[in-house]
Amino acid sequence: MKRLKQQKITEEAEQRRLATEYEQRKHQRILKEMEERELEEAKALLQEKFGKKTKKPIIEGVSNFSQIFFCCDKKFISHGI
Repeated sequence: MKRLKQQKITEEAEQRRLATEYEQRKHQRILKEMEERELEEAKALLQEKFGKKTKKPIIEGVSNFSQIFFCCDKKFISHGI
C-alpha cells in the first residue's frame, strides 16, 4: 500500500516535470521564431534601404546582421545606420 502511494507521488512529480519541460520548450520555440522573424524583417529593411547591388556587408567587417542590430525591449536599435 505504501509502495503504491510512493509510486503515485513519483508519477505525478514526473508528469509535472514533463509539463514544465514542455512549456519551456514551447516558450523557447516561440522566442526563436520571433527572433528569426525580426532578423528577416531587419534584412528586408536593409535590402530595401541599400539595395541588392553589393554582396559586401553594409558595415565593413560585419557579415552577420545579428551583429549589426541589438534587440532592446523587443525594438531594434540601429548602430551607425
